Amino acid sequence: MNLNLSGAYRLNNAWSFGLGFNAVYARAKIERFAGDLGQLVAGQIMQSPAGQTPQGQALAATANGIDSNTKIAHLNGNQWGFGWNAGILYELDKNNRYALTYRSEVKIDFKVTTAAILIVRLITTVCQFLPRQVAQRNRVI
Repeated sequence: MNLNLSGAYRLNNAWSFGLGFNAVYARAKIERFAGDLGQLVAGQIMQSPAGQTPQGQALAATANGIDSNTKIAHLNGNQWGFGWNAGILYELDKNNRYALTYRSEVKIDFKVTTAAILIVRLITTVCQFLPRQVAQRNRVI
């Protein structure tokens, strides 16, 4: 819903200007699920050289264990956003009018929650796996 309160003033026979205030009410609900994310990550790990190590296989198994119905992001809410507009009009004659108008951006900020459990599971496994891989790669032979 968009509410607009505006007013105009005619300066003389040629020039007019106006200002306005916008109030926008928005309602939203968006949910994101993991879907094939776990399988895609596991496939990428297994195709890499790291997938041949026990740690890489453990990481792939953890990623593959993510259920496709796992909710990874949720946005829900009702919010108000506000903005303004302005305009100026020049009337050359009765049949010719020229105007410039501006509408500001209306920002509406919704609260987004993410599934921290999914992220923590992946980060924990990666943090256990990566230091060993980096140490093996940097080892001098």
